[in-house]
Amino acid sequence: LSVKKALQVAQRAGIKILVITGDFVQTARHVLAELALPVKDEEIITGDELAMLTTEELADKISQLRLFARSSPDQKMKIVAALKAKGEVVAMLGDGVNDAPALHQADIGVVVSEATDVAKESADLILLDSNFSTIVAAIREGRQMFENIRKIILYLINDAFSEIILVMGSILLALPLPLTAMQILWINLISDGLPSLALTIDPSQSNLMSEKPRPSNEPLVNRWMIHLTTFMSLFAGLATLTYFWLTYQTTGDLLLARSVAFISLGLDSLLYVFAIRDFHHPFWKSNFFANPWLIAAVLFGFVMQVVPFLFPVL
Repeated sequence: LSVKKALQVAQRAGIKILVITGDFVQTARHVLAELALPVKDEEIITGDELAMLTTEELADKISQLRLFARSSPDQKMKIVAALKAKGEVVAMLGDGVNDAPALHQADIGVVVSEATDVAKESADLILLDSNFSTIVAAIREGRQMFENIRKIILYLINDAFSEIILVMGSILLALPLPLTAMQILWINLISDGLPSLALTIDPSQSNLMSEKPRPSNEPLVNRWMIHLTTFMSLFAGLATLTYFWLTYQTTGDLLLARSVAFISLGLDSLLYVFAIRDFHHPFWKSNFFANPWLIAAVLFGFVMQVVPFLFPVL
């Protein structure tokens, strides 16, 4: 990506670009216009005007500013402090010795490979290729990793709570245990083990860089994930309990009833993995073949779910 395209992608992702420079206003405006980032007069503040504002006053109006011209190095720290006071997550880019304090104060300090040693020591991220698109790529990778972690949590928690509901339901109804410990371990480790690993490399959705940043205080497991897990676990657990009860009542064969519960819960979890691959669209609109490792893992899980019925030793 060129710098212009990288900046456009960053803006679509909800990342606000602020420019701090010691150059004159007209010089900075010309450079920003070349990058398709035009600024209005009311979005500009000079170092002299900035010096007359306290950090609190700057925080009140910083959301309206985009260009800080004729700024001194110490004013960068003031700008970072004002942004953080507004609850923003701040990434600061710089390369000189004078940038080191602001780089250290920011949430994420970023320097180019040609930066001074002092700036590098204060930074969190060093761009070896000195390319702004590398920052955009890092943001995309971070968002994808976060989404995949959430997918794995949803998948594993749904498995666990479905089994808990199934076992607790059977106890409340004074029924025999619908699954043995070995069957539970088989589902969790052998049938579902590889699909959960395949989710770690699930490719990102096409609209990943069109979403706004998450609030910094948002928990990893948020409210909608709890609601989804509750609904899916209740559905899977109660459906499997119904199958188990009906089979046991009609045949009186506990081994057969446990086999029905085993295959039902195992297949449910293998199908459920496709429902959590995209948090924004129905599963039938997602690309099933975007992650061939997941397809292979689910097929292996199906085989391993059926294998115990084919070989008496298992």
